[in-house]
Amino acid sequence: MPGYYQKYLPDRISRINSQKANASDCLDSFVFVTDIHFLGNRLHSPALIKKIAKSTDTKMIVNGGDVVSSASFITDSDKAEDEMIMWQKLMNNNEFSIRGNHDHDAFSNNSIIISDESFYEIMLKPIGNKAVLGNKAYYYLDNPLSKIRYLFMDSGDTTFTALDDEQMHWMKSRMVELSSDWGVVVFQHMVLKEHLVSSGVTKAELCDYGVTLKKAILDVKDRMSAELIAVVCGHVHCDYNLIEDGVLFISSTCDQSGTGNNIYDYNYPDRTFNTYLEQAFDVFVIDRNQKKLHITRIGAGANREFNYGNLS
Repeated sequence: MPGYYQKYLPDRISRINSQKANASDCLDSFVFVTDIHFLGNRLHSPALIKKIAKSTDTKMIVNGGDVVSSASFITDSDKAEDEMIMWQKLMNNNEFSIRGNHDHDAFSNNSIIISDESFYEIMLKPIGNKAVLGNKAYYYLDNPLSKIRYLFMDSGDTTFTALDDEQMHWMKSRMVELSSDWGVVVFQHMVLKEHLVSSGVTKAELCDYGVTLKKAILDVKDRMSAELIAVVCGHVHCDYNLIEDGVLFISSTCDQSGTGNNIYDYNYPDRTFNTYLEQAFDVFVIDRNQKKLHITRIGAGANREFNYGNLS
């Protein structure tokens, strides 16, 4: 780990531990790293994540999708799979992953595809019995101590579909079967629209998949006994938050390094190499007693906080 991160991390770690201490015993925490885009990444994040996880007793690491580089860098599926394998090795196969558009590349070049079978073998099989896996790339994980269910949705498959009726039915069933002392967090790669900085748009908007997801949530919200904490996403390479119809949507910017990310992310400084700004990911602390969501940024960007119990 470079020296500039060794100087930077203690303050971040102290902040996270303080949040967890103030949350008493009804809490959970996780690391959320997304849009890694392997060839454009300085790849310090795995070491940083391991250090933070150990120092803050944060056991869950979530990969929000798009490990694979863009189609302009990847010329065949074997190279795309190699990037996923290398990332998994850096992470010691110790993360819960969802699939982004670049991970199956349905939106860039239909001849470059990581198959459902390959995605399962590389990214999901290492989870083992830690989560409830079906025969699809979506699954869930329960924390019985904090009583939070995490739903990991799939952004697409080799039929180039995303969030089809079958997956939405599965999600709704997993949400309504919980009792009132449970909470739910949904992870989905594509929820919000991406905008270039030059477009001047700074307000978050739902993309088509986000609209589908919100509709499914609203279909069952009145029948849910559990509380919906948040929908957490990536894809837009920008920090956004949006509240619509009582649903909190939160996106985290990309972990990809380099100044090119500023075409999307108008909020933050250049991802200057050889500084702590070259990476960007979040540590979430969920305080269920106070119904607060604390988000500590590691690297470029700002900390955020939400009161998910009061979204009016």
